[in-house]
Parts: sequence; structure tokens; C-alpha cells
Amino acid sequence: MMKLLKAVVPVFSGLASQTFASLPPREIIQARTLEEFITLQQNHKLQRQETNRSKLGPNGRRIEELESSEIITADLFGGSPGFYHGVASGDPLVDRVIVWTRYTPVAAGESVTLELRLAKVDPNLAVEDHLDPNANANIKVAKIETSEDSDYVAKVDVLGLESNTHYVFAFTDGKTSSEVGQTRTAPSMEDEVDEMTYAFFSCAHFSNGYFHAYDVASTIENIDFWIHLGDYVYEYGAYGTYATDIPERRDMTLPSWEMVELQDYRNRFATYHQWDEGLRNIRRRAPVIQIWDDHELTNNAYGQESGPVGAENHQEVCSANRTSTNEDKAEAQCDRDEGDAKIRFNEAAQAYMEWMPIRQGPMMPGVLEFTSITQVIEWGDLASIVAIDTRLGGRSAEPTIADTFTPFAAATLSNLNISAYYDEASDVRQLINVIAQSTKAEMSNPAYSMLGEENRNLILDTFESSKAAGKPWQIFAAATVMGPQVPINMDKMSDYAPAAFAPSIQGFTDAVLTDPSAFLLRIGVAMDVSGASFSPDAFDGFAYEREILLDGFQEKANNPIVLSGDSHDSWAFTLYEKGTLEEGNPVAVNLGCPGVTSPGWNGLLGDVLTPLSQALGGALDVHKLASDTFVGRNSGMKYNDILRKGFVAVKATKDTHTAEYILFEPEVILTDYDEAREASGKITAAFTCGVSLVTKAEDAGSLDAQEDCVVTFDSTRHLVWDIPVPISGDGSLGSGKSLTECGFNACEFDTTDEATDEAPSSGSKKFCGFVSL
Repeated sequence: MMKLLKAVVPVFSGLASQTFASLPPREIIQARTLEEFITLQQNHKLQRQETNRSKLGPNGRRIEELESSEIITADLFGGSPGFYHGVASGDPLVDRVIVWTRYTPVAAGESVTLELRLAKVDPNLAVEDHLDPNANANIKVAKIETSEDSDYVAKVDVLGLESNTHYVFAFTDGKTSSEVGQTRTAPSMEDEVDEMTYAFFSCAHFSNGYFHAYDVASTIENIDFWIHLGDYVYEYGAYGTYATDIPERRDMTLPSWEMVELQDYRNRFATYHQWDEGLRNIRRRAPVIQIWDDHELTNNAYGQESGPVGAENHQEVCSANRTSTNEDKAEAQCDRDEGDAKIRFNEAAQAYMEWMPIRQGPMMPGVLEFTSITQVIEWGDLASIVAIDTRLGGRSAEPTIADTFTPFAAATLSNLNISAYYDEASDVRQLINVIAQSTKAEMSNPAYSMLGEENRNLILDTFESSKAAGKPWQIFAAATVMGPQVPINMDKMSDYAPAAFAPSIQGFTDAVLTDPSAFLLRIGVAMDVSGASFSPDAFDGFAYEREILLDGFQEKANNPIVLSGDSHDSWAFTLYEKGTLEEGNPVAVNLGCPGVTSPGWNGLLGDVLTPLSQALGGALDVHKLASDTFVGRNSGMKYNDILRKGFVAVKATKDTHTAEYILFEPEVILTDYDEAREASGKITAAFTCGVSLVTKAEDAGSLDAQEDCVVTFDSTRHLVWDIPVPISGDGSLGSGKSLTECGFNACEFDTTDEATDEAPSSGSKKFCGFVSL
């Protein structure tokens, strides 16, 4: 048992260091007194920052010979220029939508002219004629100048479109063409909207598996749009950092070092799209509504208009450099000086806006100098959707990078009598209560903010207008979990097991928890019995602001739905007034999607629980037992899955909002597309509908599990993806409006005066239901 725990507890600590605070995983386990524990913790960050502070360059980084990211050109693809990163669309409004591609040139420095073709889907027009100017007079055409200034991204805001209408589009350089993309505009209040289908995602770590979640979602029948809640890419370098140590991992994407500068971020986005077919498939399938969380910047980032700017994983001066060992780089959490955080975040934001098909929103307070990612999407008379930054607009440093675990070490480090944790009269319980009260007070500090007043008001004002318009659903796309959570209490797992297994489980957890080296697991017990939440980076750390939002939801919304990512696991909550663990009047629901690939609580508990599964002969699903324990110990929590990755698919009507957790077994995530599809015998990897949760329009905050899942998936790829894009082949382009400055801010293409004559129909292949018209 001791050998097992010594192998497992560093895993627990390692996850805590990424998710909750920067704990030193190896040294801290060796601590045997509280004083030693605290000393090691305090020294750890100081040791990382020790360096010879030589002369810094203008960007705040030392002038030294470093690897540098270069613009990706055609030599990476055998010398042939073209479209290697797919197409995308997003930010759909009633009369406009963003369309996107990235062109790979022969060499950096040259300017390239591309042609955009966009056509309304016409069920009376042959499939192959939609993007053929000789067969369809209604094609909208524009010429786009792109250059290295925007990393050869072409991003166009197409205006003058019809509401509630589907379109197809593609790009060409006259010699080759991009893939064909599908997109649509939002319905207006005058359009009849009885149903809305969407999916949402978060946390796609490239090294931890294949993005089957995106691939499967691209086959959802009649999907209207998809939402990404952040951690679309991860910033880490390939030197023993988070989720890079699994044997089956995919090779780290370019660059191999941590992304810090503009071209680093660009190239990480580029290689995600180059090497993952599933990601390209969802981007070409439907428009996206998208926000960042922290890893598009760096882990646990924060920033306000006035106040400190930084992150847990931002080291202004690094104690390691390019010549250091991977071990030293991992210990330092960096491989070069990372300079001024504000400069880094602005460069990260520029790369994000270049690669994401969303438009610049209205400027909000914060540290960004040129853009906002705020999106407000009105979906006819059915729903209002608000997507907003929670990192660089109003987020305070405290408690974003706070450590809620360490204070409880004073009670758990040497107190092995778990029964005393439940005894209000015991010394250890009284100490636990004091620590918990202090922690709760800190996380309820009115001075702490994730959103800021202006962002909060935008959400509540939008919801109030939505309610006044009679819309049943108000959706807040939030990056982090809003539901209050306490960590798993292993001592209570036997309470949620079948009676026949309960004694064996209790014997096992007793042995685990009373081992001296398992104090971090005992911390989970202490936090559970005292109702102390574990994640200050999520809304638990901003309890005062959460209360403001929930009070506003209760007054100004019909049915608030909060979508969350960040935690890597599946969660579903009923949110009660005041945002407490104690049940009161239900106000809203919070749906937390699993990571696309990123490891969560299973990475922390998996090895701990393996012997339990073996001891019981596999008769008990111990991961389900852990999930049942989470649900049982958190009063508002209605569903949890800590084992499987995936996404959430949603079908909403005037009466119900049905959320279905689409999940993949761990071995599937590590299997490439060809092998996974072959194993399933279908066009995508095998998946499971884990649960179907229904919120009723007349019952705000309701989450009722139903037996049958309702979201359906296509069994064949859409014909639209095979639409030809006729081109000259000699590089010549057709006529069309000339557009310039189509980088991160998107150029505008007003189609209102483009051709509108009826086109002839060839009468051949018709669309076979790839969209509902």
C-alpha cells in the first residue's frame, strides 16, 4: 500500500499544481511536518525565479539566441502552396456571418490574392452547381488580399445575407481551392423557430489524444451552430509539462517550446488544424460561437483595466533557458524569459482573433488594446446567447491563482484519525472549521471579480431584453464552472456503492486515508465535511459575483442556462439562489462539458482506484462510484462523469432544453481516426450518450434525466463537402469586389448589390437533407 501511495500521491499533487495552484509535486510529498510543508511551498516559487537577470530586450525578455517560430510556408507541404488548414465560419447574426481560411504561400513576404465564393443553399439547384459561376448567377464573389501581416489568414465578415438561411462557401487562388464550408445566418424574430440544435466543447490538449468529439459533432443532424468555451489550444512546451507524459501521446505541435510570442501562438493554432481532421470537420460544418479561457493565453491568466496582469504559468524572468534539461524546464515552468504579461496576452489575443472566425466585439475594460471577443447572438424568438471573456476584462489576480488546498494541510498532515474529522467537538474538526471559514470568506470577497461590472451588466441586460421578448432560453457561455463544488471525499465512497461491496470499499479507503503520505486525499475529506470548495479559478472563487449574477438571473431571465468548460469532466448542476451548496429556490442550470481530450479527476484518482477494481474482480465500476460520490456530496449536482472525454449536444424547443453528454471511452481518445472508424464500422469513432438531461421551460433550474436520447447523427458525410469549385487552373481569378486588411479584425464584404438573377438548374444531384430548409 505504501508503494502504491508514493506512486499515486505525486499524481494528485501534479494535477493540483495545474488546476488549483503551483504546488511542488515531489518535494512536498517528502514533508513530514507542517513547518517543512510551508517552507517548501514558499521556497518553490522563489527557486524558480532565481536567475542571472541579464539585460532585457524591448519585449521584456533577455536578449539571447533562442529558437524562433517562423511563418508556416509550402515547404512543410512538399513545396506546393494551398489551403492546408481548412475553412471555418462563425459569429452568425441575422444578416451576416464571418467566413475564414488560411493560405499557405510558397514563401513568406509575398502578398497573395484569393477569391471567396459564397452561395445560398438552393434545393432546386444541383449540388455541383452551387459554387460554379457558370451555373449559378447568385454566387457572391470577392477578391481578398492577404499577407504575412495576418499570417496569411483571410477572414471576411459577409454582410447583406438573408436571415435563417444556409450558405456554402470556398476559397481559391485560381490554381487550387479550399474545402467547401457550410454556414448559416441566425433567424430573426419574424422567422418561425421551433427548434435549435447545437453542441459545446472545451479543453482540447493535442498531446492527450485525438479530437473525436469534434468529428462526431460534425455529423449531428441539422446542427445550427457550435460553441467553444475555451482551452481550444494549450500553451505548454514539450518538456514534461501538463498532459505530455502519457506513453501514447501525439507529438507536441509546433513550436516544441512554450508559446510566448505572436508567431508561437499562430503556429500552435496552425498545427492543431493541420494535423487534426476532426477539428477541421467541425469548423467546416457549422458556424461557431467562441470564447477563450486561459490556455489560449497561459494557465490561470488574469487581468483588469487597472490592476495586476499575469498568470500562474507566466514567468517574467525564467530560471531555465533553451539549453536547460527538460527536467529543469519543467521545474521552472518555462524555457525562456516570458517578459511583460500584457505584451504576451495581446499577441496571444491577436493570433486567436486571426485563427478564430469571430468578429471584433465592442471594447470592454481590460488589458487588451485592440479587440473584444464579446458576442451576443439572438436566435429568433427561441434563445439569446451571450459569450464573453472572463480572463482579460475584469478578472482579479486574487483568488485566480490562490491555493485552497494547502491551508488544510495544517489539519490533515499528521491527523490520521478520519472519524475525528466528523466530530464537531474534536480539535481537528475545530481546526478544519476555522480554516474553512477563512477560505470561504476569502472566496466571497466583494473585491474579487471574474467579469467586472460592465460585463455583468451586459449579460443581465441581454437576458432582461430576452425575457421581455418572450424568449424561453437565456444562455451564458461561461468558460468556467459556476456550480459550487467540494472535492471528492474518499471516506464516503462506500455510502454510494451496492451494499454487498460497501465493507470492502470502506476497508480499502480506510487503509488509503490513514497512510501518512496521503494527506492530500485527507484534505479532500476535510474540505467536504466543512463545505469548502476547491477551485478558486472558477466561480467558486468569485462567490460574491456569482451571487450577483444568480440574483439577476432570478429577476431578469426566464430560463438561464450556463455553459461551462475548464474542468475537463462532465458536470450538471441546478443552481440555487445565492449560489450556495444548500438547496433553496432553483434559479438556473449549469452544464459543464467534459474535455475533448484533457485529463481531469480520473488522472488524479485512476491509479488510486485501480486496486479497488481489481480486488472486486471488476464487478463494480469504480469510476462510476467516484462520480456517484461527487453527486451525492454536492447537493446541486445532478450528473458527473470523471472517466470519459467528449462534448455536450443540445436540442432546444419552446418547451424543453435537452442536453446530452456524448462520451468516448479512454482507449478511443488515443486511437487515430482511421483505426477508430474502422473499429466502429461507422464514419466516426464509437461513442455513448451518457445521459439526456431535460430542463423544462416552465420549471427554471430543472434537470430531469430521461431514458432515451433525442439528438440524432448522420450516417454519411454531407454531399456539400464534395461540391466542386471550378477554377481556371492557371491562377486567374474571376471578377468580384476587392477586399484588403482581412486579418484578425475581418474585412467587410457587403453582398447586397451582388448578382441576384435566377440561375439555371442542371437537374442532376440534389441536396439530400444535409440541411433543413
